[in-house]
Amino acid sequence: MRKILILICVIALVMSCGSKPQKSPNFLFGSKLYSNFVNYYLKGEPRLAEMAFASAENQFLRMDAMCNLSRIYIGRFVLDEGGEEESGLSKARAYATLGECQSEIEAIKYLSDENYDKKLLPDPYAQIAGADKKTLVELTDDKKMANYTKTRLLRNVAIGYLVSNPTKSEELANKALVIDRFNGWSLNILRDLIIIKTSREKIGKNNEDINKRIKLIKASLNKK
Repeated sequence: MRKILILICVIALVMSCGSKPQKSPNFLFGSKLYSNFVNYYLKGEPRLAEMAFASAENQFLRMDAMCNLSRIYIGRFVLDEGGEEESGLSKARAYATLGECQSEIEAIKYLSDENYDKKLLPDPYAQIAGADKKTLVELTDDKKMANYTKTRLLRNVAIGYLVSNPTKSEELANKALVIDRFNGWSLNILRDLIIIKTSREKIGKNNEDINKRIKLIKASLNKK
């Protein structure tokens, strides 16, 4: 659960840094490049995503923005729900240590299931840490929250309901699916459909249509 929720904090905090002016053109350009990485990644465009990430990293390197470098690697780690980006978290820790970035260090501890100091976690970290399912769903009604953070929250809570309330799980996954379809985020659409499939299996619903849709999405992702 921590891996999913922490991205909300990373996306928000990558747009700020105590050691750099928040509105500087170079900083905003680096943030835009990172946002492009997130968008390409979720659309299942790995080549374009890697190019955008490399550009974002280079931009922040040229600015000596260690805290932002740490944040983009934390974000990259969390985006990979398969857990194959362990090395990214090591790089995030290295950059955070170099820049003495306390917030990022605490976030990495949070992600790594290490002891962390909640008092040192800035918003929205402190708001999300330890929140229950109902509160997390309510957060997705915030109009200021980015769509990709909303869908990750909804998907995470849906997974949490798979055993106790599969009907609620399907409802939340469908809510996330609407947002992901609108944005064309194929990778997230696949994740949503898998949750819907699993929740339907729990209550004995017919899954023939969902299975076909999952195959079609997987095929489209393999072509990219």
